Amino acid sequence: MPKTGRWCPLAERLSRWARIHLLKVILRERTQMEIARACGVSRQAVSNWLAKEAYHPNDKNASVLLRLAWQVDRRRAKDILRAEAKRYSSELQRIGIAF
Repeated sequence: MPKTGRWCPLAERLSRWARIHLLKVILRERTQMEIARACGVSRQAVSNWLAKEAYHPNDKNASVLLRLAWQVDRRRAKDILRAEAKRYSSELQRIGIAF
């Protein structure tokens, strides 16, 4: 079972968009097979995450992806997290909750 550690609570809130973008960051330096091993899934599962809209990494795997993306390219991982925060903020403002 992959270790999730400090990333798990944050990863649970990531959209499919963010999860796939983190995966693409990792794919710059690692193969689908290496990512699959780190997540404890098949290479086909990783391929499905990329190719099929109905598939995405679960929360535990998103935590692993976040950790790996942080190791590969912190700047890009931060950009993805900032985009997620901005999206959530916009959604809250749209329903009348601002902070």
